[in-house]
Amino acid sequence: MNRTAAAKIGGMDRQTLRDWVHRFNERGPDGLKDNWRRDVPSRLSAAQLARLSTLVETGPDKSVHGVVRWRRVDLKRVIAAEFGVDYHERSVGRLLEQRVARNFFSDRIGSYKRRFISDIRQFCEGVKISVVHFFTL
Repeated sequence: MNRTAAAKIGGMDRQTLRDWVHRFNERGPDGLKDNWRRDVPSRLSAAQLARLSTLVETGPDKSVHGVVRWRRVDLKRVIAAEFGVDYHERSVGRLLEQRVARNFFSDRIGSYKRRFISDIRQFCEGVKISVVHFFTL
């Protein structure tokens, strides 16, 4: 059977089947596993990541950075200027989530949740008092 017919049976392109055959011939059945790299090393050193984390946590200085809050595009510009590493905007967001400001963002979200819940409780307590007061009249 030729590769075109085999690829059609497998529901794939002939080039994909060819790649799989080559991977199988080189590494055996383990060659058919996806070879995605999980722990890609950062292009920034530990000291640079610490500096970036400090920048994110302290926030931008309007006179220096020209913005009042960080956006990914602003941080991309700062990283390129200070560290000489060019990231894509999505990669900056991933870098922030995974390595730099994970605790910073989660703490802010947690404080918003706590404040929201306390506001709801205060509102409900106020409503209960007014409803009880209404029915006692």
